[in-house]
Amino acid sequence: MISEFQVSAAGLLSALDGCAYITSSEHVIKECGGTDWERFAAENEGGREVARQYVCGRAIWDFILGRETQDFYRECMDRLDCGGQRAVSFTFRCDAPSVRREIRMSISSICRDGVLIGYLFHSQLIAETERPRVTLMDRDALLRSYRAQASLPTLQVCSLCLKVLMENADGGLWCEPEEYYRRGGTDAVRLSHGLCPVCAQTWRS
Repeated sequence: MISEFQVSAAGLLSALDGCAYITSSEHVIKECGGTDWERFAAENEGGREVARQYVCGRAIWDFILGRETQDFYRECMDRLDCGGQRAVSFTFRCDAPSVRREIRMSISSICRDGVLIGYLFHSQLIAETERPRVTLMDRDALLRSYRAQASLPTLQVCSLCLKVLMENADGGLWCEPEEYYRRGGTDAVRLSHGLCPVCAQTWRS
């Protein structure tokens, strides 16, 4: 019987590998879940910030840092409709201080009777490797440092590949956090999120 397969959005999301959430067409989060959602929540400030009851009902822009990064996600959604392109995918880094993670994100349009009513965001872990601790990926440590000294300089980081921009005589060098430290970089900074030229060109080409 068809009724046996009528499950809630939460039930469907919980069956997906990785993390997933649904937004309205106005970009308000309506439901979230996935097999890794609770683990992800537990790794982010004890889970409160991304706990379901805290996330649902809020705009996705409350959780996407940086105007350039927000514009990137808007461009992704603007490409989608109900008659042509139904999904876009891209990879991005989501590192922890001692772990490098590569994630695949898919954004799909949700339609009803030919009308776009929302979006499905589904992220899956592609690769995860350990590395020496990188404090730049520890937002709690950076936040404590910033609170202690509010006049800290800003360091730009790419939201997709997590390379950072080191200012130099040529205008700047985008490099991995490890290279940033090897070149004398410091943790006494606050981060600003955007897109590096390579990621921006790759996406728009």
